[in-house]
Amino acid sequence: MSWTTARLIAKLGRRETFDQAVDDLTRLGEAVVPDLIREVERNQQSGRSAFEPARLWRSTGAIRALGRIGSRSAVATVHAAFTEHGFPDSVLCEAAEALGQLGGLSAARTLLSAGDPGHRSGDIQNAARDAFRRLAEREPSVVLDLWRELAVQDEDQADAVIKRLQGMEASQVPFALTALREPDEPARCFGARLLTAIDHSSARSDVEPALRKAWRDPSPTVRAYALVALVPYLAEGDRAELEIDIDDPSSSVRQAAVTALVRLGAAAGPDRLEEMLTDPVPRVRRHALIVLAKSDPERAIPHLITALVDDDEPTRSFALEILTELGGDAVPALVVAAHGDEATIRDAARKALSGQPRASAPALPTLLDDSVAGDHAWQSLEEAHLDHGDDADPVAEALTSDREAPARLASHAMRSAPEVFLAIDHATTVGYLTHELQDADRTARAAAAGVIAHGGFDELLPAVLELLDDNEPAFRAAIEIALRGHGNLVEQLLRLSDGPQSAQVHRALVAVGYPAVAPILDVVAVGRGDDSWAQEQLCAVVVEIARVNPEPVRHQVVEALRLQPMYIPLITMLGAIPGSEGIDVLRLALASPIPHDRACAAWALGQTHSPRTIPLLIPLLSDELSYVCDAAEKALDEIGGSATADAMAEILLGYSRWGGPFPSQATQRMYRRAADIMLRIDPSRTRVLRGLWELGLYG
Repeated sequence: MSWTTARLIAKLGRRETFDQAVDDLTRLGEAVVPDLIREVERNQQSGRSAFEPARLWRSTGAIRALGRIGSRSAVATVHAAFTEHGFPDSVLCEAAEALGQLGGLSAARTLLSAGDPGHRSGDIQNAARDAFRRLAEREPSVVLDLWRELAVQDEDQADAVIKRLQGMEASQVPFALTALREPDEPARCFGARLLTAIDHSSARSDVEPALRKAWRDPSPTVRAYALVALVPYLAEGDRAELEIDIDDPSSSVRQAAVTALVRLGAAAGPDRLEEMLTDPVPRVRRHALIVLAKSDPERAIPHLITALVDDDEPTRSFALEILTELGGDAVPALVVAAHGDEATIRDAARKALSGQPRASAPALPTLLDDSVAGDHAWQSLEEAHLDHGDDADPVAEALTSDREAPARLASHAMRSAPEVFLAIDHATTVGYLTHELQDADRTARAAAAGVIAHGGFDELLPAVLELLDDNEPAFRAAIEIALRGHGNLVEQLLRLSDGPQSAQVHRALVAVGYPAVAPILDVVAVGRGDDSWAQEQLCAVVVEIARVNPEPVRHQVVEALRLQPMYIPLITMLGAIPGSEGIDVLRLALASPIPHDRACAAWALGQTHSPRTIPLLIPLLSDELSYVCDAAEKALDEIGGSATADAMAEILLGYSRWGGPFPSQATQRMYRRAADIMLRIDPSRTRVLRGLWELGLYG
């Protein structure tokens, strides 16, 4: 290695001198190629290039200079650097670019495979694709040789060659025309196929004659690709030749001919197209179906229905798409097919009926009474209802039409789209609801109850309540589900003649659930002083609703009680609902001058089972009225536990510990009750009573 070459290679290892060193080495040309090859090979073998920046820069610069010099003797080295381990991605990207500059069949082959997804990083793939395209521009003959090789060995890689060349019209159109003139079939096939993948409209004067000539090539493959590429230039005068080609022995030519007819907008004879629908090649069948559907939709409908079960998935998808587009015109044929003998056709037709567009909606209601097609037609009608937007609702239109609506239309709508009945006029809705409430089908009656539950149909509410007395538990449950959550019904239910005293109204309110609590509490709150049976029934309804979800119901009762803390119905209601919220509110009632309020509050505190209430209840053990003391004692018994026993023991020990004047009668009663409570909870605590025994206050 000369001193000059060594100095320039050393400069490659520094960023600030890198570009100038590459330019200088390139100018030296073939003389430095052996030294550059040795530099690349030495750094690759060291395995340390990824960790030493200087080695990395020298490798990158040496590969770049080799690519620019273009010496074929460097191909093997650059190829090894690109394909073998030892260099990071940045160097490999440089190697890909150098391979593109060096050219040759092996470089083209390597760059093509490296551009495939999954094998290399995204940066390397992009670099390989760009390098391949530059190689193709400089050496198109190499790409053609690669195609000849891959067309025999690997069809997928041959397709990749075409994909890499897309978007390179300026250089590749002349190349494709040259390939069409080659004597060998693979080259002509390459030229025709390349012209199907790139835009050649700017060179029409050269391309069209070449393609028309290739259209009559001896090779069926060349003819097929040439015909596909020729489609933009076809005219009405070509129809006769295209109709000849649809009888060609080659399936590729038949398919291309049908495709051309589709693009031309002129169909072959319907009879011939129908024959082609049985072609063994799926693409031929599909394209024949496309032509027939565009030229004679009515004649195509039965074939489209048959195609719903074609082995070819694109054909099935196309048939379903066209049947959907045809809308109401295809519905009668689909209904016939839905009743057919062949199971696969029946299922496909029913599926198509389930996916009809909004344009088919007017034709669908008449199918609802069909035992086979009815449910499928309703699915399409329901979808049209949900998506009608600012347009008229097809379900509402059918229900209010002058024509007699099918019997099952209202039933379907009540089950799946009850909101429709709130949008049409009241009298029409009442008529439908009355009819459904008398239906023998319990499901229909339950659906009608669901619509009525939305409100505004007070005259029909008694009929719904009658359904709650049905002897079928599952049906009663269905009615309760229909009423659930409709708090708007509470006012209507309470306005009925027997109101809350009715067992039916009671069950209906419970079925409504949590939304009924607030309206009921409002009614209870304004009925102060009225201890009627109706008031008790309303409280019972709230308690029953609380069984499902006690916490939010108890919270509502507590909030109502804050406004009227001495109100007995609310206190008893609170005591019947599990939970401990509201102790602070019940404490206010303990100070009431009315004994009944204090006793009721003591009972409610006991139902909380909270030790926090013990200090609040202890003073009531010495209340002036025995039934208030009894209520407090029972409440403490209800709370129970060691906390209650400890509190009672502390009362008793406090007197023994501190002494004092002889207790009053009320205090004596408190001590006796405390002792009874303590011993019922923990009979072993008798020693606590020694002081009381000595005074004769207990025992």
